[in-house]
Amino acid sequence: LNATMASDTTENALTDDEEIQTAKWTRWLPETFGIRDAIQKSKYRWCAREAGMWGIATGTAMTLHRWRMGSRRHFAVHMGFASLMLVNIGSYYFCVKRRDYQENMIEIMMKYNEFEHAKDMPEDV
Repeated sequence: LNATMASDTTENALTDDEEIQTAKWTRWLPETFGIRDAIQKSKYRWCAREAGMWGIATGTAMTLHRWRMGSRRHFAVHMGFASLMLVNIGSYYFCVKRRDYQENMIEIMMKYNEFEHAKDMPEDV
């Protein structure tokens, strides 16, 4: 069993030339206006996904709620879209600010404790 697992890991190991793609969901984004490339290269791509999902959920809930309460379908859809955009933009903004704050705090703590970046670490460690 261990020999099989060892051979599987060596066969599936990536070379330095191959790039690990961690965000496979970005391939569903449109290529128009460079949207896909911009999201894939951004360090905030998780914020874009999280904000989008919260926006879709809130917009859908608002549309269904307004329609259930007796609003015209056209008005309910407009309220749902407005909710989607409001929540999406707000969630993205706060996610970016939280991520920047966390990165800044980590850098400050590393400087305070005299740690250096992993790329500056000696080879034999």
